[in-house]
Amino acid sequence: MICPNELCKETIPDDSLYCDQCGNEIWRCLQCGKPGTDRYCDDCGVEMVFTPMEEATGTPLPQPLPQGEGRKINSSPSGGGWVGVTSPSPSATVVVQLPSDHITFFHPDGWKLEIHDGDILGRSNGRHTARLGSIPVISGNHAKVTNNGGKWFLTDLNSTNKTYVNTSRLEPNVPIEIKQNDVVTLANVNFTVVV
Repeated sequence: MICPNELCKETIPDDSLYCDQCGNEIWRCLQCGKPGTDRYCDDCGVEMVFTPMEEATGTPLPQPLPQGEGRKINSSPSGGGWVGVTSPSPSATVVVQLPSDHITFFHPDGWKLEIHDGDILGRSNGRHTARLGSIPVISGNHAKVTNNGGKWFLTDLNSTNKTYVNTSRLEPNVPIEIKQNDVVTLANVNFTVVV
């Protein structure tokens, strides 16, 4: 199948619970089993849920690896991703998310910002001024992204035109956790978060 994430669209195995390229959860329609990222199925209009394919469609999940073997499910240049390792019990697989040293903000026009811990997002300050410097609605020091214990946080730096996460306005200087597929808005410029 094709990953339903509009920013990814990579080919992945039909029984995937997560995209092995972008890490996106694969949601499925409870009625027809079609994968997607919207709240409702594009084909039949039934609500989408994150559920193993076996529950959504009756198709069995893949069998675990033989005891003592492991397999890398996803790899990124930063070393973050998902790794599956079998436990001592041959019928169980443990999935562990490895920390990544950056996250990515994707703009709807196709460009992206690779964000590292402590990055300032602003028109005149930070590593991304080459891209953000020409956008007059973004403040010179608009927002800051930090990593604390493997979780990513966004803080509005008292920007003129405000910062939003999923349409909720951030209070200045109060960090808010951001996660996979959150929409971050600097003034009126939207980005989709990929962790």
